[in-house]
Amino acid sequence: MAKISGGPQWTTFVKKAQEDCPSIKVNDVLKLSEVVANLQQAKSGYALIHKLSEYGPDQLDELHRLLEDWSLDMVKIVLDEVGRRLKLVEELRVRINDDKTKEVQDLQPLFEKGLWILGPEFETIEYTSNEGMTRVVQDLFGQDGMRASKNRPDFAILPDGTAGLYSYPRYDEAGSEMGTDCLVVVELKKPGVRISTEQKAQCWKYVKELYEKGLLQDGVTKVRCFSLGKTVDPHESSERSEKDGRVLIRPMLFDDVLTRAKGRLLKLYDRVKNAPFLKEHRSELEAFLKPLEVEPVLYDQSLV
Repeated sequence: MAKISGGPQWTTFVKKAQEDCPSIKVNDVLKLSEVVANLQQAKSGYALIHKLSEYGPDQLDELHRLLEDWSLDMVKIVLDEVGRRLKLVEELRVRINDDKTKEVQDLQPLFEKGLWILGPEFETIEYTSNEGMTRVVQDLFGQDGMRASKNRPDFAILPDGTAGLYSYPRYDEAGSEMGTDCLVVVELKKPGVRISTEQKAQCWKYVKELYEKGLLQDGVTKVRCFSLGKTVDPHESSERSEKDGRVLIRPMLFDDVLTRAKGRLLKLYDRVKNAPFLKEHRSELEAFLKPLEVEPVLYDQSLV
């Protein structure tokens, strides 16, 4: 147990506590001394006392109830995950609504961390970039046109956008990996490309190639393709289904992605969007985007 040395200050403190809190018991004072001693050793020092002093009686009761139901470690795990998701949604909001975003493919890494946005079935953290499948997609469009992708082998740079392929492995009864259980394809179309029949067919083109290469198993692997862009042909907004429904290709607007992300967070984003940690994150993003005064060049046209 941590100890705190006595002295006039501590005597004065105990006397004052007994006067202001007549119901306090000797054991409570001892526990309080342990807390103060631990704060002495904490990196934050006595800052916690200052924070607690700002809370009223009702708020302190709520804090007590919270710690009755949750351990501090569990609270941190949950809030850290919620915080990461809220920051990701904010970063998406800034990037998809700013025409000065440097490159379309800046969004792909966000989707790798944010597949949960696309549906509850993609919550698992086991989805990872599949570079082997990505190379097959690159080959479909010719290696000469793919030179720029060498710096980012985890997704394919296509003539009209980018495609990220994220797979979840299938396991046998012994726990050994055997093929792919589910593949998620996130295809981002650069500004000016309207998602229509041709873009949905393009998704099927490289998924079909993956089947032909033996990277996906008939009757086993589920494939979910999301073709995302700023505009979608209203006559082609419905899903395309292949392989008796095992392959689904869904067009989607960037704005709808953002709405879905907020919905998946149970509208929490709208309730806490003015939280300090989001404001700080937003200012960093806007500072990054602000200096870009010229029209962005998404791809070297000589490569496509």
